[in-house]
Amino acid sequence: MIVNVILAILVLSVIIIVHEFGHFIVAKANGVTVLEFALGFGPKLIHFKKGETVYSIKLLPFGGACMMEGEDGESENEHAFGKAKLPRRMLIVCAGALMNFLVGFLIVLAVMRPNGPNGGYIVSTISEVNPASTAAADGGLEAGDEILKIDGYHILVRTDFD
Repeated sequence: MIVNVILAILVLSVIIIVHEFGHFIVAKANGVTVLEFALGFGPKLIHFKKGETVYSIKLLPFGGACMMEGEDGESENEHAFGKAKLPRRMLIVCAGALMNFLVGFLIVLAVMRPNGPNGGYIVSTISEVNPASTAAADGGLEAGDEILKIDGYHILVRTDFD
């Protein structure tokens, strides 16, 4: 139970870091001053400053922030978020969600990677054949067989059987 909670917090933290990093990297690329890049809420546990940005890990790991100059109010700084042109601000705001989609896509590619000599994707491999199944025996199915097609339709993932 406690291991599941720790794993859930770690997964959530990775999702948050990826999301906030999207805002961070696009803001930096567009010349917007990032004041703080933080994982978590509450008091700072660990922090250091590099350039104009404070990098921190905070007590409660349920969130994060990429705080930019002029994001919450007016700022006279020419590198403030509010001084950036509208398309750049829109890109900075959307970058967090775009990074989450990109990482999700990369995870799907990693999980659905080609395998076997013929390429393809994760397919259903028969682990055992029920001895009581005459249809399986008549069809010649054996343990270790991979089902690649049914009635001419390619089987790409296990759920294609549903």
